Order: sequence, then structure tokens, then C-alpha cells
Amino acid sequence: MQDKDNDLPGASEPEHNASKGAAPEWSSNQDPYAGLVSLINSGIFIEPGIKFKEQFYPNLKALLKALENKEELIELQFIAIKGMEKNNEVQEEHPNRDLTQNAYRLILFESIFFAQSLEEAVQLIKSRLPFRA
Repeated sequence: MQDKDNDLPGASEPEHNASKGAAPEWSSNQDPYAGLVSLINSGIFIEPGIKFKEQFYPNLKALLKALENKEELIELQFIAIKGMEKNNEVQEEHPNRDLTQNAYRLILFESIFFAQSLEEAVQLIKSRLPFRA
């Protein structure tokens, strides 16, 4: 059985081609919804070699869909709670795995959960990721 949000699929799955550590340009006056959509679509939250599919990343896909639909912060925070729970569980169950992208997803979900506004979430994410977002 696959752990959603972080388990490796079978060898027949197409790979995700985002370069590790690469982040999109993020303008300070960019709409926070568009900025987060761009950041998620950049691939930095996806393990190398994995396709960004709902089957493997249901919480990240749900967050992306909610951002594209410009849902209220409370809806985004509900998704973030589930994402935090799952990604914390993955860290506990697989301590010897490279958890870089898992840690990035936790930054994303935690920043959204603890923020008072989407703009604040964006600032938290930008300040917590180890590269310029």
C-alpha cells in the first residue's frame, strides 16, 4: 500500500523533471494565489523522478486546486492541516529516507496553517525555504 504524499511509485510511472532546488521567480507584487500556484507547479515539493499526481500527492494537489479556485484562507488551512499530519507521519515512518521535499511541503503547509492572511503565508514560505522563492 502506498503512503500518499510521499511514497515512491512503481518504476513504470513517468518521472517528474523539475531540477532539485530550483525555484521560480516570485515578484513581490505578484498575486499571492498566482505566486503559490507557480511555486507548487515548479516541482520543488516533488521528489525527483516522481510524477506530480493526486495519487501520490493528494494534499498538495488539493491545495493547488483550492489556490487556482481562489478559496478562502480557512479552506486552505483545512487542507494544510491534513498535509501537515501526513508529511509528519511520513517523516516518522521513514527517518532514513531523503526527506528534503517532504520538509519543503511541511514548510508550505505549516506556513499556510499558521498565517493570518495568504500574504503572510507567502512571506513565511519565502523566509523559510532554503532558497529564494
